Amino acid sequence: MISEERSWEFTTPRTLVLWYGHVELLENHVVGQWFCLARDSGSCLWDRRFWRINAIQAVADGVIVASETRSDGPGTGNFGCYGIDLETGSLRWVSHRNGVCGKLVRMLDFFPGFTNEFRDVPLRVEDRQVFCASGRVLDIQSGRLLRKEKPRREKEEYQYSSDAHRLYMTHNAIRSLYVITPRADPVEISRNRFISYRHPDDPEEDDGKPRPVLGRPLYGFDAEANILWQFRPDSLGFFNEARFFSYRLVSPYVYFVVSDREIYVPVNPEEPNVVRHQPGNWKLLVLDARDGQLVQQVPLTDGPREACRIEDVDENGLLISFEGKTLHYYQRQVAEAQP
Repeated sequence: MISEERSWEFTTPRTLVLWYGHVELLENHVVGQWFCLARDSGSCLWDRRFWRINAIQAVADGVIVASETRSDGPGTGNFGCYGIDLETGSLRWVSHRNGVCGKLVRMLDFFPGFTNEFRDVPLRVEDRQVFCASGRVLDIQSGRLLRKEKPRREKEEYQYSSDAHRLYMTHNAIRSLYVITPRADPVEISRNRFISYRHPDDPEEDDGKPRPVLGRPLYGFDAEANILWQFRPDSLGFFNEARFFSYRLVSPYVYFVVSDREIYVPVNPEEPNVVRHQPGNWKLLVLDARDGQLVQQVPLTDGPREACRIEDVDENGLLISFEGKTLHYYQRQVAEAQP
């Protein structure tokens, strides 16, 4: 459940995020690319511009571990490993900049065919250490090289970051050179209660192609695969993009941002595939995933606005953005104990 009055609003003159990023809710902070707010008040603690850094990989021990996402030849990838101070926004360290020589060598990673540790990227953060793709292990506070391990060359086993991520992947499966994304199992909400965008009678195996969720219902069912309920925002006359940023699960509730108008309309009727955002009046729908009941409809706007999305949500609050520049923060009430 969500408080129907927002706690605060923040607007940036630039953008909230870069590339495919999102604004992150931390315990006491709210972080985007590149600014930091106090979570309780929305006041801006710092606002920075970085030349190349544009992607957050992890936040731990007061350090934002980041990299650069860019198109390099035919594909898009991450490059470099950087540490940014969470409290001040200052650049603490760059893993491949050691002295004047290191600064000069950094220029080499602009060449697509030049592969070395300067194009290294962080994979995970654990125990105050940053584990990089090359096998290097760095101290998170200083960026100092602690040791070097054997690089992982085999394909990685896919990991779901949360139940919300697993729910999203119940309608999607991707095969790539480095990562196999299996179609996820249903999400268990409570004892013998599950939800999924995949119908329980769908075959277990598929051809690995992404499954569009637009127009698909969200199903609730029991351990014997009996359908208990199904829900689609359009059944109430609302429009929802059905992408990860337009609905989110924090058990036992699923949150949907919906508009009273079609979200995209053609720029030119003669070119229907070229579309633009259509301003609409937005609401937040709160669905109890245990029984499929809609328990809240919270107005988010006083008039038409574009491009509404859920940036992040956790046990304590929900962060919503508009037009990629404005944030609204809502307090979340802790769910009662699961039956």
